[in-house]
Amino acid sequence: MKPVVDEALRRLQLKASVTLVCSLAVIEKDGIQSLPALFVNRQLVAAGHVPSIFTMPDLLKKAVNEQQHL
Repeated sequence: MKPVVDEALRRLQLKASVTLVCSLAVIEKDGIQSLPALFVNRQLVAAGHVPSIFTMPDLLKKAVNEQQHL
């Protein structure tokens, strides 16, 4: 999933730190039930699949916009 996220960030001209989480303890603590999972600003935006490069930018923009309105 990281390459798709990196490419979407590049297309959006955004900078972000992307971390791959493999720890079962973290996965269980966050209540993730389907892998892979993508969190943006602590919000689950995708689980159980890798979004395509065509849908990833919209997911990232939506998550960022929702965070800004809180």
